[in-house]
Amino acid sequence: MGQRRHDIDNLRTFCILLLVPYHAAMAFNCWGEANYVWFLLYLFLISMLALVVSKLQEKFLKQVHWNTPSVWKVWLFGLLPVIGKPVLDIGGKSIGAYLMFFLIGYYVFYREDVTGFLKKYFPLHLVIFLIADLFNVYLFCYCKDLHAVMNTVCMFAAQWFGILTVVGFFAKFLNFSNERTAFLCKNSFAFYILHFVFLVAAQFCFSRYTSSTVLLFLVPCVVAYLVTFLCCVLFSRMKKRVLSGAGKRDGVRK
Repeated sequence: MGQRRHDIDNLRTFCILLLVPYHAAMAFNCWGEANYVWFLLYLFLISMLALVVSKLQEKFLKQVHWNTPSVWKVWLFGLLPVIGKPVLDIGGKSIGAYLMFFLIGYYVFYREDVTGFLKKYFPLHLVIFLIADLFNVYLFCYCKDLHAVMNTVCMFAAQWFGILTVVGFFAKFLNFSNERTAFLCKNSFAFYILHFVFLVAAQFCFSRYTSSTVLLFLVPCVVAYLVTFLCCVLFSRMKKRVLSGAGKRDGVRK
């Protein structure tokens, strides 16, 4: 459990990088939000709750044995976020569901046998995800009122099998670390904090010169990536200089 998972590092970096086009596409919904950093409060609350669960597990269930994973066991874990969805569901963001995802990642996805299972069944999970997602989009767009329950089932199925797919994909093909991935991993939080500022600023300024939806999506994305990465590089170098300077002063004092 103490060994670092490079595939998880790379998956987290990918998700954070994906926020740029996601926020660019959601621009008109985001203008009215006071601050997107509110989600950090959710992460803090979930971390605190997960810590309580971990301490209780260590005290009352010190040894939890789970045999080699099977298809049905891993698939049924997807019901936990569904069960947790109504718990503290604030504005469509459920702390209960997110806590379940966090605990599944902590107690289940870290295991090597589960990772091997996800790599083995990656093609199957991909097919199920694509089918469920296609039905989800179709039902939502054209038959939402007639098949609301089926639409919800497809949504949760696409959500869970999408997670199984990406975790298996990264474990199978992107479980490595090099200088570039290490840099992205170390600066992922800074990228998360900064990207939205430059993205919104670029969209606001560029919207004065064009009304093209495509250009208002692509150009701000490029600007946000470039400026945010530049800031990450500058911050990283400043950090190294500060730490090296502190080390030299400590050496002189010694």
